[in-house]
Amino acid sequence: MLESNHFNFNLTKLVFENALDYWGSHKALKKYQLSVNINIDDLLSEQLVSEIISQYKEYEDIGLTLELTEYSPIKDEVITFKSIKRIITNGIKVSLDDFGKSYSSFDRLDSIPFDEIKIDKSFISDLDTNSRHQAIVEAVIELASKLKVKVTAEGVETHSVLKMLEQMNCCYAQGYYFSKPVAATELVDWIANYNRQLEHI
Repeated sequence: MLESNHFNFNLTKLVFENALDYWGSHKALKKYQLSVNINIDDLLSEQLVSEIISQYKEYEDIGLTLELTEYSPIKDEVITFKSIKRIITNGIKVSLDDFGKSYSSFDRLDSIPFDEIKIDKSFISDLDTNSRHQAIVEAVIELASKLKVKVTAEGVETHSVLKMLEQMNCCYAQGYYFSKPVAATELVDWIANYNRQLEHI
């Protein structure tokens, strides 16, 4: 409904501004990376890209990553890649989200100067029992290492999957094993509690 009424750019702008403002107003969060999901079609709006860059200039002490998701083929590669270049030039990192599914696949690795690959959860959730997914994930991790980019496993829900990822030298993971999604108002306390737990391990 948002896309059909051309409101998706407005929603992305609102989410981005709120996330950046919240991160910037909490000193405890500035040591952590802020990642914001945007649809790759959002990059067709030069005005939105300009506003993202302008907003970020006010919070350059925040490590910011835009996670690009694709639900359809890129409609205009010239404008899209021009927008990505502008974003990177202004110090914002780019992540390839849901890698292996939808349109986030190997052709993107050659066309987008990304900083991170996020392996789609469909390959991760049954990693401890699915040998085909094990082979795929291991290959992606090795590829990321050779390309010198960060790799993150999405959808980690069990300790056995986490241990397997560690054995594969995957340095970053996210999922319900660590936490369910939390509201912004809960985040600072959640981080403090999590860090206290780590101190006792």
